Amino acid sequence: MDIWLDILANFVALYLVILLLRVIWSWVPTVNWDNPALAVIRQLTDPYIDCFRAIIPPIGGMDLSASFAILALALVQNVLDRIAGIGYSF
Repeated sequence: MDIWLDILANFVALYLVILLLRVIWSWVPTVNWDNPALAVIRQLTDPYIDCFRAIIPPIGGMDLSASFAILALALVQNVLDRIAGIGYSF
């Protein structure tokens, strides 16, 4: 069972990095999301972020859903790391 928990914890950590890349690239106004590499990142992360967009409306014109998505995933990663005993977390 520990190997599956380790795999899940590592998958969540990898997805968190991809999610952070998505957020950072979204700050660049000239990004071409039609670029194949960026399109893959967007396709991987948008369904997860959209879950938070459905719950959290924009505040003052700012979409904070990605921030809450990162926070939630970091908390999940922290719990998995503690259970798996990996020892690193955000």
